Order: sequence, then structure tokens, then C-alpha cells
Amino acid sequence: MTLTLYEMKKILIITPYVPYPLNSGGNQAMFSMVDYLRKTYDITMIVPVYEWDRKNYEKLTRIWDDVKFNPYFRIRDKEYKDTSVLCGTSIYFKIISKLMASAARKRMRWLNKNMSEIISDESRFKYHSGLFSEMGMQTEGFMRHVHEVAASGGFDLIQVEFYNFTPFKFLLPKDVMTLYVQHEIQFVRLANEMSLFHKVTMTDRYLYEMKKLEDIAILNQYDHIITLTDTDKKILSEYIPAEKIDVSPAIIRDKRNASEFTECAKEFVFVGGCDHFPNFDGISWFCSNIIPVLKARGEKFRLYVVGSWKKGFVKKYVKLHPELEFTGYIEDLASFINGKISIVPIRIGSGMRIKIIEAIYAKSPFIATSKGAEGLDFRNGEDCIIADRPEAFADGMMRLAEDVSMQRRLAENAFARISTFSKPEQLKERRAELYRKYFQEQGI
Repeated sequence: MTLTLYEMKKILIITPYVPYPLNSGGNQAMFSMVDYLRKTYDITMIVPVYEWDRKNYEKLTRIWDDVKFNPYFRIRDKEYKDTSVLCGTSIYFKIISKLMASAARKRMRWLNKNMSEIISDESRFKYHSGLFSEMGMQTEGFMRHVHEVAASGGFDLIQVEFYNFTPFKFLLPKDVMTLYVQHEIQFVRLANEMSLFHKVTMTDRYLYEMKKLEDIAILNQYDHIITLTDTDKKILSEYIPAEKIDVSPAIIRDKRNASEFTECAKEFVFVGGCDHFPNFDGISWFCSNIIPVLKARGEKFRLYVVGSWKKGFVKKYVKLHPELEFTGYIEDLASFINGKISIVPIRIGSGMRIKIIEAIYAKSPFIATSKGAEGLDFRNGEDCIIADRPEAFADGMMRLAEDVSMQRRLAENAFARISTFSKPEQLKERRAELYRKYFQEQGI
């Protein structure tokens, strides 16, 4: 029997990003899940919409015409609950917001100007770490908007996505069940970043411990937490009761029509935009540590970088390393990376690497760091190549490029392995079962 709208459970989803277009792992994971949930539940979504994201938001509302959107527009330094009514904001938060926006613009200008130095001097790395650059401040107007929508909607479940918004737990009604979806563990990412600092100071350690304690304290306030991997659940279970944590891997676009294997030459591909700091760090590390090894050996190769990268970044990267080609967003990603070897030189973060899932379905053999392959249980030498030292990474790239039988074996093994736990319908049902369990526990 088909449920009417009034019989459906009401879920409010609060997210910091418009999950469209599907040009990042986070967007793919969230889009696929909401696209599935909206067929079973009455979904309302709160999302901040910035000027550069306005068209993407409008496209998404047309795709999800059965989702109730409560956007909060931030256009030309003004804030709106809708396109016609200005939302009031206190003078204090207006000043703070403008200062932060100014600092962000200056930081971006500095990044564009000093890209070559950042690539070659890792001592500058720390100032782009989340320890210093991710303030997490929200305006009073947006917080009031979240509070008002959450309190007035009669929701059965309120779901918060991404660690940027974890503190919003304190804006939500105390009598409504809350769920936090953990895409990445913030304190794990910060620990990864600190391990790469040229020198860890007492101030660094203080900031890290403070943020870690804050993160754990806030997460403990949620009724339920969903992680994307068993690895992340194991980590969180050291600080949060394990019975509050469930695992539900991310879903990417339906890949039932997987690519056929195509022989690869010395063409490599990295998928990810520079706005996600682990991607920026991964490419910087590759350029400053691995490319010099390949050049010293006289290797000829090509690396395609797929995703959104700032023009200043691209100009300086390509000037330093003509072997790089920045393609921007590519709609048919599977066709593009098929016949190329995927690299995942990631050193920071947790959760799932959607870029690896994309590579596997495109039958693109991949080489990754241990951190890049974390959480997906792939076997070095059987499903992929895992290497952490620059020399070993460079060795793996060339060995794989020159051995077609290895390419085919790794690509086919990885596909067979992921097919056992990553079928879209199974993952959707796994998430659906968790929601049923939560509602049953609450007697809803």
C-alpha cells in the first residue's frame, strides 16, 4: 500500500552544501541517499545557498520537486530566508561574518600568489590545516533560521550532515530524535594534518586537544550516529557508546553498467577539487615529492586532474609541471578515466574515498596511500597498489603502467571485491533499515 504524505515520517536534513552537481564524493554520497529517502519519507532540507551556488540549487529543486526546501540565501553579503525577505542579524555577528569573509578572501589571494612556495615548502602546510583555517562560525540569522524551522516542522527525525554543522545539535528541539551522519571525523583529519607539520608547537597541541574534546562532547549529544566505514565506527567507539553508532556506506550513482577493462599507458588521473583540503594536499605532495622522482628517472607520463581548481593554482602547477593537465568537471567520468590509471595520494581524512569507487566501476586500476585506501579493506598487490613513500609510489605507478596483465588483474579483483558490499540497492536498503530501527525504538 502506498503511504500518503501525511502518513510518511517527517525528516529534516540540515547540510552545509548544496549536493549538486555530482562533482565531489560528498555531493554524490548525499544526493544518492536523499534521492532514495524522498521516495519513502517526507523530506525537508535546510541548506545555505551562496551566490555562486544559486543555479545549482535551482536545478536541484526541479529534480527534487517533492522535497521541501528551506534555503538560506547569502547573496552579495546579505542574508535572506527567501529571495525577498532580508533576515535580521545582530551587529556583532555582522561584524564577525564580514571579518571572516575578508580573512577568507585574503587567504585565497595568498594561496594563489604563493602556490609554488606551498608546493615546495611543507613548513607552510600547517597554516592551511583545519586547525587554523576552519573557524566554523555561522551568522546569527542562519542559526535562528535553523532553530525556527526545526522547532515548527513537527519532525520525527532531524538529521545533520558533515562536521561543519555538528554544533547545530544545540539549536534543535530536545524532544525530537537527532541523527548525525559522519562523512569524516574531524579530529582524525586534524591529527593527520598535525603529523605532517614541520614542527608541532604547544599551541598546535592545545588547539587540537580543544577541538577533539569539543567534537566528542557534541557527538555524544546525538541520539544516533551513522559512519560510512567500519574503521570510523571503531575510532568513534573509543569515545562514544558503540550502540549509538551504525555503519552505512555512501552510495554513488548507479554503476550496474560497469566499464570494460581497457589497457592503460602512462596516463594517470586524479579526481578531486582543490576546495577539499585533502585533495589540495594530495596533489601538492605528489608534485613536490613524487614527480621529481619520476623526472629524475627520465619517465614520460601525463596526469589529468579532474575537478574544480582555481585558475591561479592551475597556472602555477602547470608552469612547474607541464605533465599536468587540469580538465575541470567532466560529466561522463567513467568514460574519461577508463583506460587510465587512477592515483589517490591522500594523506588526510577519514570516511570513504568515492574517487576510488568511481575508479573501480570504470575498471581503472589504482594506486593509493594507506590513508587513501583506508576504510575500504583493499589488499595491496591483489586489488590495488598501496604505497606511502614517494619512491615506492613512483615505482608502483611505472610498474603498473608497464604491466597490462597486472592492470587487468587489479581492476577485475577490485571490482569483484567491491561488488560484494557496494551494490547500490543493498546499500539503500541498509540505510532504510536503520531508519526503521530508529523509529521503532522511539515508538513512532
